[in-house]
Amino acid sequence: PDQSCLKLALGLLVLPFTSSYVLINLENRNTHLHWNSWPVDYKINLNSSADFNATVVNDTIHDDFLRWTNISPSNLTVSYQGDTSTDSASNDGENAIFFLSSWPYNSGTIGITLISYNTVTGVIVDADIAFNDANFNFDTAGDSGKMDIHSIAVHEIGHFLGLDHSNLGTTSPWGVGTTEVPTMYPFASNGQTHARTPELDDRAGTIGLLRNQSGLSTGTILGNVRRNTSSDSGIQGASVILFNNSIPMIGTLTEADAFTDGDFNMTGIPPGNYTLGVTPLSGNGVTKSNLNDWDDLETDFSQE
Repeated sequence: PDQSCLKLALGLLVLPFTSSYVLINLENRNTHLHWNSWPVDYKINLNSSADFNATVVNDTIHDDFLRWTNISPSNLTVSYQGDTSTDSASNDGENAIFFLSSWPYNSGTIGITLISYNTVTGVIVDADIAFNDANFNFDTAGDSGKMDIHSIAVHEIGHFLGLDHSNLGTTSPWGVGTTEVPTMYPFASNGQTHARTPELDDRAGTIGLLRNQSGLSTGTILGNVRRNTSSDSGIQGASVILFNNSIPMIGTLTEADAFTDGDFNMTGIPPGNYTLGVTPLSGNGVTKSNLNDWDDLETDFSQE
């Protein structure tokens, strides 16, 4: 079969903030994008930022990788390979992180992760992260007039590792409880700092990135969402949400990762008592346009 490579762009947009995770799926959703092995190498263009010197850039990016690699029990690993002069995304086998003073993408995109991957296996062969220095000012202190570089970097590193945007929004679709807005929520605003710390939805996603999940202390829920009609057909792209004491904690979508006919698989769940809910993705702060290749997900059903 043709095992050519394609490039995928996932960006964080600027909008006011209004809480399993979704892995980046191939167009046919028969698997998700993933690194073939760990650790994953990366380099940083230390002198590309207009807002920070090389030391701050170095310390910031390393610290923000640690926010993901310190998550247990997934314990993903990365390896810093030094400075680079790279200031553009290309499929060159060098996973580079840099700031751009001339921004070739949507001006409202704060940061973007461009991933090259094998179209058959889903193996990532190159990933680059760019921050929009042309249209945004960044700082490290959560200044109300600037973008918090830690929040933006942690979000983009989530894409770099293989996470799509979360299907959890800013409010519960049932109108009860509060939401822990995930780091992988697709929007950010000036002064917002909560995305520095991956929430349970994000942390569960790191379990889903592991190719071997044996021996872990977390659990898995397998289920199915079907129409209560004469067709009895499975629903594609239904948003399945796990609640703990009415708080939305983890979410996923049906028919991802080679699952079909309304099936879903939710991993990385810590021990506890939970309730499951099912809702159309639309109207929960996140839409299908925020996810990779989910244009055909179904929303014409009632939440349960």
